[in-house]
Parts: sequence; structure tokens; C-alpha cells
Amino acid sequence: MEKKKTNKFFKNTFILVIAGILVKIIGAVYRIPITNIIMDTGIGYYQAAYPVYQILLTISTAGLPIAVAKLVSENYALGRIKAAHKVFRESTKLMFILGIASALFVYVFSHQIVGFLQNENSWYSLVALIPALVFAPLMSSFRGFYQGKDNMVPTAISQVIEQLFKLIFGLILTKYALSMYGVAVAAGAAQSGGSIGAFFGFLFLLIVFLFNFKSYKAEEKLDESGFIYADKEVIRNILSIAVPITIGASINPLMDFIDTKLVFMRLTDIGYTMSQANDMFGWLKGMATTLINMPQAISIALSMSIVPLVSAYMVKKDNEKMHQTIFTGLKFTCLFAFPCALGFIALSKPIISLIYYNNSPEAINGTAELLSILSISLIFLCLIQILTAILQAVGKPEKPVKNLVIGSIVKIILTYILTGITFFNVKGAAISTNAAFLVAMILNYIDLEKILDKKYNLLFYTLKVLAVSIFMAISVKVAYELLSMRFSLLISTSLSISLGIIVYGGLALLLKLVKIEDFISK
Repeated sequence: MEKKKTNKFFKNTFILVIAGILVKIIGAVYRIPITNIIMDTGIGYYQAAYPVYQILLTISTAGLPIAVAKLVSENYALGRIKAAHKVFRESTKLMFILGIASALFVYVFSHQIVGFLQNENSWYSLVALIPALVFAPLMSSFRGFYQGKDNMVPTAISQVIEQLFKLIFGLILTKYALSMYGVAVAAGAAQSGGSIGAFFGFLFLLIVFLFNFKSYKAEEKLDESGFIYADKEVIRNILSIAVPITIGASINPLMDFIDTKLVFMRLTDIGYTMSQANDMFGWLKGMATTLINMPQAISIALSMSIVPLVSAYMVKKDNEKMHQTIFTGLKFTCLFAFPCALGFIALSKPIISLIYYNNSPEAINGTAELLSILSISLIFLCLIQILTAILQAVGKPEKPVKNLVIGSIVKIILTYILTGITFFNVKGAAISTNAAFLVAMILNYIDLEKILDKKYNLLFYTLKVLAVSIFMAISVKVAYELLSMRFSLLISTSLSISLGIIVYGGLALLLKLVKIEDFISK
């Protein structure tokens, strides 16, 4: 009988989750003091430039690493080692060209970009990210190669290194810039930490590659497939996968870019000053959205792990393991996304008060309200991420693109309407985000079952997870209200969160929402 072994999917996911949690912790350690140093005005400048950077970075990094991971994984599964290595070499050249082009574009048109955004003070934040546009694409090529080889360790370590250097240099430079040059330059100094982190993350991956270069050459001698990739064929295969993924991944930052313009425009239309609109935008994108992004460390790890595995099972026609891996990925995404979302709703005010303690009561109340609304989108977004990864792995990257376009249209229409209503104001943008992600998530799931001709029957499982999450959220809310009468904000919030983890974990085990069999492959 074949000996049971640790499920490869969970081994890879565990490595990336640990790294992701460390990255999010370091990111929070960075973002929280940065927010308290430059305040909501500075965060408005900091965040206004970010969608532009995201769009350009997405063009040069989103599709290519996934394409590299998929092609490297498939070629290794078929014993075509030389072909796998050629995919990596050609993709790295392509990444470098795209990175340089993006950096030059921002350098030349930076003033026009911030002028279009109607936020001239965000110029420093924009140009500070130019070096990252070169190093981040190179990093993603190396990460795609290692993920395709089923080795998540270099990716995980490089992510932590990137964030550590961002933290160290970002904080030092921001404090210095604020004391010497003012809040706009300080916001740019905060963004410069990202460029410095990207350089050191790339440097680590390059050193790892050079250290293992001889072993990679030795691997090629084991290649008896006789398969040879022509240069044009490699590029064509990479682009056939990468282009649809890149288009799809560009939609979110493009949506943020449009959101930035719409939110400022509609808030000023209903009587808010540009300064007030900037502050409210900072609450939404710089403060509330930052917290929503933190639990995504797990969904991103699941998504990164699932692509090479599903691709390899599919090319080997191992449908049983492919469907098992897909179902497990969907199930565990629900298992963590629901309690995170409900937990944020239950404790939005104390969490915001604790983290952004140096901000005004108006900023804390406004951000807490936005967090309560945006928390719902966390469920949809996490499911979109895993469903998108699966659709990419099975060779249908165009499907998530179509679905996200539909969701984005919903988002733009609702943002324009709701944000222009005084009662909703900036909350309209948060509500429209929920609607957009819900639409895209449902369409992705329908497409997956249709393409694979397989019913995953997640509804009953999802309802159980929702019920347990609601019970946990009520327990946490009641506990906090009682504890806050006697203890400090920090103690009350910490104890309430701890109780929530115990309650949810205990009920999940009791109701068999998670089983030991999920963590082993037979």
C-alpha cells in the first residue's frame, strides 16, 4: 500500500501562508505608523498615485509569472527540462523590457498623470515608485520559475525580505522627509520604501539562482524528451497565457484608477472640498482597504499553489486529483474568508481605533463604517482569486477577464450614482465594490463548473461556514461589549479576537468543516 504523504498543495500553501502572514504583519507594522505619521491627508497623496503604479506593474508582472509557472510545471511533468528552462530565460528578457518601458513612461509623463488625477501633491509618491517598476517584474519571473518547479521557499523568503527593507528604509525616509520638506514629500518617501524593498527582493532571488545554476545545468542532462522549443514558439506560448491574464489583472487597478477620479469628482459635486474628498478617499483606500487586504495572504497563497498543481494534473490527465485539489482549494477559501469578513464587521470600530489611534475621531468613525461595508467584499474577492487561478490553470484565462469586466461596469455605474448621493458619499464606492466582486465571483464559479463539466456542490458547505461565522461574530461582539466596560481597548479587542478564534476553530472541528484527511494525499 502506498504510504500517505503530506498533501503537496497544503505544503506549498503553508509555506506561502507563513510568508504571507509575515509580509502582512510587516506591512501593518509599516503602514500603521506611516498612517499615523503623515495622517489621512498624506495617505490621500500616497494612495492617489498607487493605482497608476498598479496598472503599469500589472501589465509587466500579472500574467507572465503565472504563464511561467504553468509552462514550467507542465514541461517538468512531461520530462522536458530544457524547455522549462528556456521558458524562464525568455520570460526574464521580456520582463526586463516591460519593466524599463513602464519606468520610462512614468518618468516622462508623471506631471500629466497627477494633473489628470487632480492631485498634484501625489507627484512625489508616483516618481518614488519608478525603480520598483524595473525590479518587481524581474522578481516575478524568478518567482514564476520556482513556483513551476514546485519550490515555494525562494518566493516566500523574497517576499519577506522585500517587506523588511521597505519597512526599514520607508520609515526612516518618511520621518526625515516630513521634518525637512512637508507631508507631500513625506508621502513620496513612504512610497520609496517599496522601490528599495523590490531591489533587495530581486537581489536575493538572483543570488539563489546563481547559487543553484550548476544543478540546473545538471538537470538538463536528464532530459531525454528530445523536445526543443523555438524562440518564437516560447514567446508565443508565454503570451498566449499571459496576455488574457494580464488584461484581467489590469482591470482591478484600472478600476481603482477610475474610482479615484470618480470619487473625487462626485464628492466635490455634492459640496465637499477637495481637501475633505482627499481625506475621505484616504479612509477608504488608505485605511479600510489596507485592512481588507491583510487576510488575503491566505487566498493568494492558495491561488499561487493551485496553478502548477492543477496544470500538472491536467496535462497528465489525472482528473481525480485535479478535481480533489480544486474542491479543497475552494473549500478552504470559504473556511477562512467568511470568519475574517464577519470578524471585521463585529469589531470594525475597536480595530480601527486601535490601529489608527493617532487619527481624528472623524477619521476613525468614517473608516470603521467603511470597513464594515467593505468586509463583505473580502469573501467575494478571496473566491474570485482562487477561481481565477483555477480557470487559468485549466487553460481558460479569458473567462475571469470577461467576468471582471462585467463586474467593473457594475462598479463604475454604482460608484457614480451612489457616491453622488449625500447620504452615501464615499460609502457608495464601498457598496459598489461589494456588488462588483459578487457579480464577478458568481460568473467565475458558473464558468468553472461548465468548463470542467463538474458540480462541486459547495452550497451546503458554504451555508455551514456562514452559520458558524455568524455565531462567532455575535460571540465576539458580545464579549467585546462586556470586556470594554472593565478593560482597555487593547485588552478588550485582543481577548475578543482570541475568543473568536477559539469559538470558530472549535465549531469547525465539531461540525467537521475541516478534517485531517484534507491534509494528506492518498
